[in-house]
Amino acid sequence: MPSAIEITKLYIDSAKSFVQLSSAGLALPVVLSSKILGLFRSTQQFNHFSLAFICLSWGCFLVAIGAGVLYQYAAVKFLEYEADNETYVPRALQSLVNDRGPGVAFGVMTVAFYAGAVSVVIYSLIATLYH
Repeated sequence: MPSAIEITKLYIDSAKSFVQLSSAGLALPVVLSSKILGLFRSTQQFNHFSLAFICLSWGCFLVAIGAGVLYQYAAVKFLEYEADNETYVPRALQSLVNDRGPGVAFGVMTVAFYAGAVSVVIYSLIATLYH
């Protein structure tokens, strides 16, 4: 049976992957627009509906990045606190370390990542259908 430290390390590695993918996801709508569709050469084709999905995907990916980084820090603090209950835990992180655990941040990261990915797919469909 793996220890809590080994399991937490696996989750931290997973969170790193989500942060990296979310960072790449921030650029994906721009690359799709400029390289594939030539959107920036003809800005008249750009509609507000497409812009809404770009902003939604960026917002979701930014939340995923923030939650992923928060998870990584909270998970390390959680392990540190488990080893020594006298460890300093910032007030803002006490619920993630002492009460609910860092898994809440991991869940937020995962949901935000998939919402961003779905937004990019919807944007891509809209862009290919209407351009």
